Amino acid sequence: AMRLLEVASVGAVMKVGDTVSDVKEGLAAGAFTVGITDGSSVMGLSRARHRERTAQVFRDAGAHAVIRDLTELPALVRQLSGRG
Repeated sequence: AMRLLEVASVGAVMKVGDTVSDVKEGLAAGAFTVGITDGSSVMGLSRARHRERTAQVFRDAGAHAVIRDLTELPALVRQLSGRG
């Protein structure tokens, strides 16, 4: 995908996923890695407790950031690029 999009550095890549495996893959590749709590299969708890616990699991796995869902991704990208 990097070649196809002509991205020269993995440092310019963001890996977003809803599993610990996604987080580990992104970290192993050297990408900025984001965990998404909603829709994740990490825990089967109440929604609020699920988000809290899942976010902690992703942080413990090394995620650079954790967001609730994809609607929060544009703001994170703007923040990281210095435009937000």
